[in-house]
Amino acid sequence: MTKLNKAVGRIVSIVVLVSLGLATLAFGHGAALEKKGGGGVVQEAGPHGGAVIDIGDGHFELVREADGALSLYRLDEDLKVIPAKDVDAAEIHAVGAGQEIVTSEMTKAGDDASSPLHFSIASPQLKSLKSYMAVISVSVGGASQNLRFLVKNA
Repeated sequence: MTKLNKAVGRIVSIVVLVSLGLATLAFGHGAALEKKGGGGVVQEAGPHGGAVIDIGDGHFELVREADGALSLYRLDEDLKVIPAKDVDAAEIHAVGAGQEIVTSEMTKAGDDASSPLHFSIASPQLKSLKSYMAVISVSVGGASQNLRFLVKNA
């Protein structure tokens, strides 16, 4: 097992334990997001209606589409969509209530005027989980980050 696999395993374990006591849809932010320069942001949901996580120099938004697919968008400091050109890869680790783990690569999608470059996944395994903790590992400009979202399927 590589060091990366061990690190991801530890992170997933910690996230599962933490998630048991949390009831929010996305817990990368508190009651209100804050802009980098200070001051609250009125909009808690992203421009696509998804949950938003602050990564310091911008944000990521995870959206559950009507067909059950997930889309991950890169947002700037003002929560405006920007192409995810600086994101090299995205992988999702979904931990279900029964501790089952589903790991899948997210694929690049979009990159035109109507849909900026983002990552997407349509997995029957993810759709079959009632609710799960999604840990999305992204590589942004060579630096790795883990984003955590609680996803509830209808």
